[in-house]
Amino acid sequence: MAHDIEFLEEVYERMQQAGLVQSKVEFSTRMLGKGPSYLTSMSARDRKVPEEVVAHLHETIVGDMNDIEIKATELEEQLRRCKLEQAHCRSVLTRVAQDGCGAKTANGRKTGGRRLLTSLLDIVRGSLSVGVEC
Repeated sequence: MAHDIEFLEEVYERMQQAGLVQSKVEFSTRMLGKGPSYLTSMSARDRKVPEEVVAHLHETIVGDMNDIEIKATELEEQLRRCKLEQAHCRSVLTRVAQDGCGAKTANGRKTGGRRLLTSLLDIVRGSLSVGVEC
């Protein structure tokens, strides 16, 4: 079933308004798999759009959606790792605030310093094993 050119013009307008394409040239080449002036010339002649052009448009949109889903999943994983790193930093900050001054023993030495250092190193090691910069 061939579509009227108005169908493609409407699709182009919606995609352009959504920022998915920047121009008719991009729409014609990337989304339709045709030459740069395809949409303009088809509109000028008020032609019917062949089914294979609509099929290419469909396949391109599905491919774009799959790419977006993959990117969203990657970003969600990066966000999860950043939140974990943030939690480690908060833990370090809390530990520093609690033990930073440390109580003094009878001979005037601070307690908790070695324990604090060990805890901080454990937290930093955990953050480094996450492997993502935030």
